[in-house]
Amino acid sequence: MANFYAAEVRNIMDPLKSGRVQIRIYGFHDDEKSVKDADLPWALPLMPSTSASTGKVGIMPTGLVKGSRVVVTFLHNDTAQQYPIIFGSFARGGMPKDEGTIA
Repeated sequence: MANFYAAEVRNIMDPLKSGRVQIRIYGFHDDEKSVKDADLPWALPLMPSTSASTGKVGIMPTGLVKGSRVVVTFLHNDTAQQYPIIFGSFARGGMPKDEGTIA
């Protein structure tokens, strides 16, 4: 059975432009002094089967922002837990961080 973890999105600027986001997984990367954001793993959002998600065909995973809280897991054969997969995000109420009003 897969283990699921909570994480926070720290960077959405994927240098490969493939929709990945850098995440800090709670319980794995808690010490922010020794694990810098630049060293965090890049995670792939799991996309619906209605999207090809390859070759620029299908929808793009653009909904996550810095500070989003997500649920992640790892593939069965990823014993080093190097390639997290995002299953979804947690709903969080309140105003957007960088904006004072909602249009």
